[in-house]
Amino acid sequence: MDKNKLKGKIVECGYNYKKVANSLEISETTLVSKINGKTKFNIDEVRCLSNILSLNNNEILKIFFNK
Repeated sequence: MDKNKLKGKIVECGYNYKKVANSLEISETTLVSKINGKTKFNIDEVRCLSNILSLNNNEILKIFFNK
């Protein structure tokens, strides 16, 4: 996962971690853990993030499926 691209998209879309975590129905601590690669996003969380951040398919692949 490319955490820097994800962080950039969150800021670019005018969100902060608290708002994103609330949208995902997880705690801010859990979100940070997922962004930092300590735990993984599940498919429903990736879908939700894709929707709220208006990610296109290319961005989804680059952010979530790039090692």
